[in-house]
Amino acid sequence: MYYNNISMMSSNSTNFNMGNIFSIIQEAVAHNKNGEYNKAIEAANNGLAIQGTHPSTRADLFRLKTIAHNQKSEYPETLKAIENGLKIQEARPSVRADLFRLKAIAHNQKSEYPEAIEAADTGLAIQGADPSTRADLFRQKAFAHNKKGEYPEAIEAANEGLKIEEIEGTHPIMRADLFIQKAIAHNKNDECSEAIEAVDNGLKIQNLTMSYIEKFKALKLVIEKKEIAAAANAISSLSNLLFQI
Repeated sequence: MYYNNISMMSSNSTNFNMGNIFSIIQEAVAHNKNGEYNKAIEAANNGLAIQGTHPSTRADLFRLKTIAHNQKSEYPETLKAIENGLKIQEARPSVRADLFRLKAIAHNQKSEYPEAIEAADTGLAIQGADPSTRADLFRQKAFAHNKKGEYPEAIEAANEGLKIEEIEGTHPIMRADLFIQKAIAHNKNDECSEAIEAVDNGLKIQNLTMSYIEKFKALKLVIEKKEIAAAANAISSLSNLLFQI
């Protein structure tokens, strides 16, 4: 009888903890969504303080904490939360991949581009990642390669991200950013026609915000001016050559 009572008490305590944890996770998610990042961090910390929480749930709490720190530009705290989450072997693949996505973002924000690429590649190697997570990993990788002046690699990463069919129609900003990174890389690589094509494809995306439409238009102007300048230089060089002949 004594053991049965202990078992019942343990079961009730577990159910109480599980109820608390799920409530805390929902609270942290809501605070992050509302831009209340200090409250999201507090909620995640409260969840992490509960004993007996399943390891995969703890990993998710670290992920939610990471999102808040990232949004606050607190990158040392971001990277610490990520490493704590990644230490948990039982973390679900989707959570692990998202932690590497957040790690890539933090490194890009700190201008640590090789580390961002490494984090993105590690996340992309995880089987079972959400399509939107994979697309963002490619976006972070393309951004880092562009910053390093590695334009063919940036184009390849952007193209891989754009191949993910699940984000078509559901993640317009993600696709827009991938086209922007692709256009930037082609432009830097003196491939003006390909850069303009990337911009035009970006402008075809449904439900784009006005700010992104303006970004694409501004980028197209920069590319076209470069194209005109290159054509003028070519004509000038040809004229000089004819004059010499």
